[in-house]
Amino acid sequence: MIQSLTLRFSCPQSNQQKFEAALRAFHQLLVIVITKPGRADEIRRTAAKIHIAVAFGSTCFTSNLNNFIFQNPTKLIFGKGQIARLSKELPKNGKILVTFGGGSVKKNGVYDQVISALEGFDYQEFWGIEPNPKVETLRKAVEICKRDNIDFLLAVGGGSVLDGTKLIAAAAMIESDAWELVCNPKLYGGTLPFASVMTLPATGSEMNRGAVISNLATGEKYAFYNTYPKFSILDPQTTFSLPPYQIACGLADTFVHVMEQYLTVTGVSPLMDRWAEGVL
Repeated sequence: MIQSLTLRFSCPQSNQQKFEAALRAFHQLLVIVITKPGRADEIRRTAAKIHIAVAFGSTCFTSNLNNFIFQNPTKLIFGKGQIARLSKELPKNGKILVTFGGGSVKKNGVYDQVISALEGFDYQEFWGIEPNPKVETLRKAVEICKRDNIDFLLAVGGGSVLDGTKLIAAAAMIESDAWELVCNPKLYGGTLPFASVMTLPATGSEMNRGAVISNLATGEKYAFYNTYPKFSILDPQTTFSLPPYQIACGLADTFVHVMEQYLTVTGVSPLMDRWAEGVL
């Protein structure tokens, strides 16, 4: 059992107090999110303290991060204004199904950017994929894919929207029910290609194969694995409008996911270990 974890950072002495306050607040946040997930008010108050890190970060780290593209194997397209690249990345011919969550993308400008980039494409929209996506909802999208001969899926939103889209893309290729596919990977018969425009930094669904799918009728929740997204667009500006609570959840999610991979299997990839330590 791990008794303690020591993190070392370089920081100008003048910012040391801000830095230490931010770390204490983040540690407190992790404890609350993990052990008291129902304490929403307490989580929000603690998340507000982490805003100290914004002032800290602006002076402790001076970084002009340029737009970049990194492929391994998902093509990550990162940077300001990159949603416009959809028109270059999506297949010119074919029918596209764009999947969404509850509608926050219409409030932060992401929806307008996506629709502008889709001008001239043959597409339709599917709304309502929930946090912890429900197979009952996803079945409706699978039916659309089969009925309208969809060729490509584009997930716009957070990790849950992309998780749901991963199952939709695979379930559209088989006759069996989507939940049967979740429970029995041997039914996997390929997938429709899919990609994403992400609006919430958290689990890393934009560059992995995994998804977590729930079944309301049975009360079950299982992991599901498809292939990797063809590409994922990550514009940090889409995160600016996130409320403190969502920022807190994303930070905790990122930290815990990196930590579990770092500690589960040791000594396999020294390079990945150093990356993980850098993130942590």
